[in-house]
Amino acid sequence: MPLTSVPFSHNALQAVLDGLLQPVLITDFKLHIVMENQSSVDFFGSELTGQLIFAAIRQPDALQCIARARDQARPADTRVPMSANSIDTEFEINVCPIALFGPEDDTLLIMLKDVTEMSGVEKLRRDFVANVSHELRSPLTALSGFIHTLQNLPPDDDSRRRKFLGIMEGEAARMNRLVNNLLSLSKVESDERVQPQARVDIVEILGAVIQSLKPLADEREANVQLDTRHVGLKMRGDSDQLSQLFFNLLENALKYGCTGNEVRIHCQKLEHSEELAGPTIRITVCDQGDGIDPIHLPRLTERFYRVDEHRSQTVGGTGLGLAIVKHIVQRHRGRLAISSTPGKGSAFSVILPASTVAAGREYTEFS
Repeated sequence: MPLTSVPFSHNALQAVLDGLLQPVLITDFKLHIVMENQSSVDFFGSELTGQLIFAAIRQPDALQCIARARDQARPADTRVPMSANSIDTEFEINVCPIALFGPEDDTLLIMLKDVTEMSGVEKLRRDFVANVSHELRSPLTALSGFIHTLQNLPPDDDSRRRKFLGIMEGEAARMNRLVNNLLSLSKVESDERVQPQARVDIVEILGAVIQSLKPLADEREANVQLDTRHVGLKMRGDSDQLSQLFFNLLENALKYGCTGNEVRIHCQKLEHSEELAGPTIRITVCDQGDGIDPIHLPRLTERFYRVDEHRSQTVGGTGLGLAIVKHIVQRHRGRLAISSTPGKGSAFSVILPASTVAAGREYTEFS
């Protein structure tokens, strides 16, 4: 394959290279660096012109790629992790033999494309598939085992049959919750760039959610109190998604809060907040549970992240509830704030942009 010829002067070529945002190196066939752009200097921390390529790139796969392009006189590429100035970056390296100023001037053009973010997305996808597979495998394995057991039970063993069928029903319900949450998460993510336009009343939505979770509150012997500092809190929003958002937060507060304690929902209008410009509505769900160690707080909205995996499965958690909450909040151009003190409980605050609000104050207790 003939080498590409570039009809540029040295200064013109340097100007073109400096205009590129990714590091670019040019070496001769003995692998001495003859040119580099400003992005290369910024990444590697110093000028490398005149030095061997090993002063910049030491990764074996990358060096093999460069040697392959030189020896075969054809383009080659690879993807490798690299580190410079304590910065870890994954690069896609493209190497192309090129004749800079004439057919006798053989050089190698080495371009480093930063694919760190892309690799992170790919890793998230792989982890997501692995987590879904793991979450589905456990109930499927249980169902398969109990089906086999039921097939071999004596015909008159009704007590064990009822017991096993009850367990199977629970495992099937667990899979159904997971699938429903996956579908909800997918829909929320697909809608995230489209801001809702319908007008909704936050207090009405909260009241409906509290009533729907009253059986769980009764089971947990918990009182749910809705403290609204204003009546008729209005905003643009998706009523179904906001209902799901508050359902997830209140359900978590009831499930993970201590039995017999109180869950308070504070809902208020703020003329100005640090989180958003303009008037906002802040809804905070507070429980009196065991609290969460601060080390876990930054990761709570990750898919399938659990502070206590065994406890989460015991209460029927899927590990997707807060991820759904995060995306619904983002669709409504809001913010999610989480605070917790071990031994004293947790507070999950949703800050949403407000529209018109009527004055007044109302205090409602649901028990």
